[in-house]
Amino acid sequence: MQWHSSIAGRTRWVSIVVAVLAGCVSPQAQPQPQADALGDVVVPLTAVADSAPAQWRGLSNIFLDSLTGPSRDSVRMPAAWTGAALDDVFSNRDLESIRILRFRTEGDTTLQFAVDTVGDLDFTRAPVLRFATQGKTLVANIELTVRSRTGSQRRVPYQILRFADRYTYARIAEYRTGTLRIDDRPYAIQVYGKSRGAPFFAPNAGTVFLVDMNADGRFAETAALTVEGRPVAAELALAATPFELAGRLYEIVAIDSTGTALRIRPTSRTVAVASNRRAPEFRATSLTGGEFRLSKQRGKVVLISFWATDCIYSERVRGASNVLVPKYGAKFTWVAMAKETSRADIAAHLQKAPIDGVVTLADSAAWATYNPAGMTPVFVVVDAQGIVRFRAEGAQTMSAVAAKIDELLAAPR
Repeated sequence: MQWHSSIAGRTRWVSIVVAVLAGCVSPQAQPQPQADALGDVVVPLTAVADSAPAQWRGLSNIFLDSLTGPSRDSVRMPAAWTGAALDDVFSNRDLESIRILRFRTEGDTTLQFAVDTVGDLDFTRAPVLRFATQGKTLVANIELTVRSRTGSQRRVPYQILRFADRYTYARIAEYRTGTLRIDDRPYAIQVYGKSRGAPFFAPNAGTVFLVDMNADGRFAETAALTVEGRPVAAELALAATPFELAGRLYEIVAIDSTGTALRIRPTSRTVAVASNRRAPEFRATSLTGGEFRLSKQRGKVVLISFWATDCIYSERVRGASNVLVPKYGAKFTWVAMAKETSRADIAAHLQKAPIDGVVTLADSAAWATYNPAGMTPVFVVVDAQGIVRFRAEGAQTMSAVAAKIDELLAAPR
């Protein structure tokens, strides 16, 4: 999955790699879920090593900066190390920093890496990573004690990777799994941190919750097309958002920070950004100063997209989105909400890269409701009756989004 994110005040491109359509669910013995007096179901979770996956999930770049000036003086390392460059293993202000140093030794051009597991920038006692080849990738495994600034801590397996593109990446090399049983039918659950900066679990956008909603033994991790060309949604359960199992609605309400138990609650909520639920109101100010309201679009299929002027993945889907506007005319509305709030900056960008939909300025309430992770691009398809029919994340899902719109507009009215 390819998306864009802004972290800790620095805008960076992030490539999250997941299986294109599905990941297999390995059957294994699981502790049984328990229901409490409130009707909540507590699903025990167990840790599973993920050190040699078919696809490198949760992968993101490490941007190493050369040591100069004061930063060079604050780092201790052996005198034989040269050309040093430094970055965080993860970027998260809520966690105590763990740094990684890239270096060469005198007389050797091989790049090496060391990790400051103590957090004092003293690399004279830091472990030097040992890389092994997995396919065409160099992989180093290391266990780190990750500490939050509120006092929580846990041991987390990380991987540092080097690909043929010579960039350096990091990921968390584990996930959690459990089983929810409804009417004696098992539904597998998988939970993992969305990026290397999310080692602690929480019911928010930083934790990914996959539910095998059709109980077919596979997780559809991203929206895609079937071999017959039909759009299928990802089997993602967003925290505090209804999802359907066996004809009933549930939502994730809690998970402990170390990922040992997941709490799921029956719900009757009918308004949510979830398939087959009524779409919440979506309000925004257009680039021309007018007000856009989703509730005023009844009778039309609406594509809501979230994009950013500096996101290359938003640009990759712009052409395919533009095609939809003349294709469907008055039966269809595309509203494209920018991540930026500056009318001048957005207008300048559109001079070079026109968008044929209704372009709006960022609205914090709309982003929080429809796209709490702040990713771009993200798509939500709403039918003519105001019901959410599809949600997808990432540039690679555009063909499935377009197919869903085709499907809705081709249906008898």
